[in-house]
Amino acid sequence: MRIAMLGVALAVMTFAGEGQAAPKPQPKQPAAAPAPAAPEPGFFPCRSEAEICFIGIVTGKNSVAVQFSNAPQSDNIAEKPQNVFSDDAGATALDLSQDLGRVVMLTGSYDAAKGISKAAVVDVASPILSFMIKSQLDSGEDQGAPGGAKAPAKRR
Repeated sequence: MRIAMLGVALAVMTFAGEGQAAPKPQPKQPAAAPAPAAPEPGFFPCRSEAEICFIGIVTGKNSVAVQFSNAPQSDNIAEKPQNVFSDDAGATALDLSQDLGRVVMLTGSYDAAKGISKAAVVDVASPILSFMIKSQLDSGEDQGAPGGAKAPAKRR
């Protein structure tokens, strides 16, 4: 008898839920409009878009062959090595001798007549990274130039 009562109770519990109406799904709330995506910043190698920087190879105690600059009026900056000064007047040369042959990032202001003034070294590439960057620059060498001279670097 107990088995029969257990079977009836089990059947009642199993089928009792099927006879009831399924719960109604909640009406969907209109999805909130997604926030507009922030515009992706363009490519710039400086610490910020507003900062003026120079990336180049140290060629002398206080000179740099600039490969990139976002300074205004720096279109012909790569034509010759630029003198680098730590003051605005151009009287105090910035000593870069410990980084000779390495790629550096500088901040400062550019004047075609004086060079780079108010300069500060932001970063110095490791020897391996300097080698890789210089190799890339050398691979852009103009093969048709007389005497194997390199083509002048273009501002990017």
